[in-house]
Amino acid sequence: MKSQCDIFISYAVLDNQTHNQEDGWVSLFHKALEIELSERLGAKPRIWRDEKLKGNDDLDSELSNRVLNTSLLLCILSPRYIQSKWCIWEVEKFTKQAEATLGLKIGSSSRIIKVVKTFVPFEEHPGPMKGHLGYEFFKQEGSGRFREYNAKFGKEYEQLFWLKLDDLVQDLAETLSDFWREHGYPDSFGGSGSAVQSMIPKESKADSKELKKIFLATTTPDIRQEYDEIKRVLTDEGCEIMPAGSLPEIGSEIENDVSGYLEDCKLSIHMLGQYYGVVPIAANHSVIDIQNTVAAQKSIKNGIQRMIWIPPELASPEEKQSEFLNRVQEDPNALAGAEVFRMPLEKFKTALTSKLREMEQKETVAANPGNLQTDKASNSKIIYLITNRVDLEAGLDLEDYLFEAGFEIRSIDYGAEGAEIDETTIREFEQEFLKVADAVLIYYGQAPNSWVQAKLGIFQKIVGYGRESHLEHKCVYIADSDEAPPQKIRKERFKTREAEVLRGNFPFEKEILAGFLKKLNT
Repeated sequence: MKSQCDIFISYAVLDNQTHNQEDGWVSLFHKALEIELSERLGAKPRIWRDEKLKGNDDLDSELSNRVLNTSLLLCILSPRYIQSKWCIWEVEKFTKQAEATLGLKIGSSSRIIKVVKTFVPFEEHPGPMKGHLGYEFFKQEGSGRFREYNAKFGKEYEQLFWLKLDDLVQDLAETLSDFWREHGYPDSFGGSGSAVQSMIPKESKADSKELKKIFLATTTPDIRQEYDEIKRVLTDEGCEIMPAGSLPEIGSEIENDVSGYLEDCKLSIHMLGQYYGVVPIAANHSVIDIQNTVAAQKSIKNGIQRMIWIPPELASPEEKQSEFLNRVQEDPNALAGAEVFRMPLEKFKTALTSKLREMEQKETVAANPGNLQTDKASNSKIIYLITNRVDLEAGLDLEDYLFEAGFEIRSIDYGAEGAEIDETTIREFEQEFLKVADAVLIYYGQAPNSWVQAKLGIFQKIVGYGRESHLEHKCVYIADSDEAPPQKIRKERFKTREAEVLRGNFPFEKEILAGFLKKLNT
């Protein structure tokens, strides 16, 4: 059954007011949407909105007919919208009609599109929209205030408007295409939809079975812009992003839903900002915290890989969020299977792209095991030797000794002074070495205790790096030498359950290492 209208824009008239003779926000949005979507589809879609002051008019038969005969309902949420009986009537009318006829979903996409123009607390969103993530045309600034994407606030906000609109347009094009394939193309598209089919990939989200499923944890409004950028990266890489809609409002239901989503995902991404976030009904922790906890548990059980991003200079004004940030970086239970990326967003995007490529390569190798050529082809055991820059000379001597003892050595060349490799490259090397190493040996010479503690953290992340077997042989060699009292005391008191601890003279004692190497060869 063909619809008479492709998109019905439901909005509150107050949101289209203007201080001059220019178009209001809704009019500008409507015009921009129509132009961009036409270019995307290759023909002009039928977009309609009531331009009358419906707050003063009776709901006539035309308005009712439009709502009942539209493919998609696009709602522009605002504080005024949720107070308008006419707007709520449109949502309820469409929902009731859709449930009784074609359904509220087309494939995995909803036929109700939520555009949030001005911040509205989630619990106040109309019922049928609470299951949708929506498109937020505003950002939360460092002060905690919300500011909408509007050119009157400057070029940055104008650019953000167009970026968000582009996200919306691409998703609308796919959803409309899916709807038309199932229920018939409009006459304006020639009846057969050939124009659309030439612009939109034949395999849509609704049809694809091969998309990589990635869990992108919902986040707080202060980093929604960064969330959107990561979402674009995943979409461009051909990933299916979970969850497709909003999470429930009750804590136990959130846990169940997140657990279900993660069953089908091989990677989860968690982006943490200044705020702890909303604590749902019947729960003690925020939605952000719950998602991380469930994902960590899944990683321990199923080996799902995890990436946690934290802005490099982040300082939270909330005590509870500060505690949570510390926990996800230090507590093994909260960190399980995860690698923490405290870096600028652009570097994180690069790391994410590398991770997706790595996952794809791994799947290819699994499908064609005969083509795999790795260091495991050799009978020699592989030791990943970790040293600090300050112990370069001692590290090289130890590397030579281990190689002469019959081991293959993997170590990171940090580069000459002034030409050091960056942290992203170091991390990439480390991940690859940890996948194939039979043993890890951390050399604790002149480096600070904090560096050694940080390196011990890699043992919590090994599963997240894609390692398929347990790493049994882990060792910290403490090289005793004449040092200032604080460093000497820290070395003497050093202890860990993460690895075997050996102590010997500087730079190293072969006899002390012999037992560890013998176990490795056994």
